[in-house]
Amino acid sequence: MNIDSSGTNTASKVRSILVELARREKDEAADDAAATPCCSPTPATVLEARTVAALLGAAADQLLAES
Repeated sequence: MNIDSSGTNTASKVRSILVELARREKDEAADDAAATPCCSPTPATVLEARTVAALLGAAADQLLAES
């Protein structure tokens, strides 16, 4: 996807939103992991939040590369 110069500002805003969402997911995963005893298995919510954060980050990086 090529983004022309008029869409660069929009792409930047969308990327910022994606980065913020990824940060929130990472924070949620960290909070859930911290609340889990060390001898317990990692909760699915932690794994899911980490996966979502990675996907959002990848989408933000791809948007940056294409703009």
